[in-house]
Amino acid sequence: LVVASMRIRALLWESITEAETRGMLTRFLPAQLRYVEARELHVLRDGEQVRMAVAFVDIRGFTRLAEGMEPRNLSALLTTYRGFVTAQADAHGGIVDKFIGDGAMVVFDDRQGTAAAGALAFAEGLLADVAAWDSRIDIGVGVHIGDVFAGVVGDEGRLEYTVLGDVVNVAARLE
Repeated sequence: LVVASMRIRALLWESITEAETRGMLTRFLPAQLRYVEARELHVLRDGEQVRMAVAFVDIRGFTRLAEGMEPRNLSALLTTYRGFVTAQADAHGGIVDKFIGDGAMVVFDDRQGTAAAGALAFAEGLLADVAAWDSRIDIGVGVHIGDVFAGVVGDEGRLEYTVLGDVVNVAARLE
C-alpha cells in the first residue's frame, strides 16, 4: 500500500506540473500555437528556419497625435486600432507576433505557399479599415517575405515566440 500510495502521489505531482507548464505556455504563445505540448518547449527554443511573410504596421505621426489626446481617448484609439490589426491578421492567416505601442509585427507562415497573398490582403484590408474609421489617421505598412528564425526565446520568467532575421529588418524599414 505504501508503494502504491507513493506511485499515485508521484503521478499526481507529474500531472499537476504538466498542467502548470501547459498553462504557462498558453500565456506566452500566440493562440495559433497553443496546440504545442509542454514537453516540446525545448524544441521551440531550438527554433527553426522557415519561410514567412512579415508585415510591420505603424500609425504615422502617432507621437504628435498622442500628445494632444486625453489618456482615455488615446486608450480607446489604440484599442480600436489594435482590433483592426488583429481582425485583419486573423482573416488572412496571420499571427500578431507583437504590438509595440502604435506598431505591430504580424507574421504569415508560408508552408502552404500563401503567405505573400495573405500579407498583402492583410495590408490592404487594414488600410481600408483605418481609412473608413478615421480619415485623420494615416498608417504605414511594410511587407517582406523570406527565411526567418522562428521559435521561442527568453528565460523561464518570460518566454516569447518570435521571428528574427533580415526579412524582419527589411519589413520594418519598408514600413
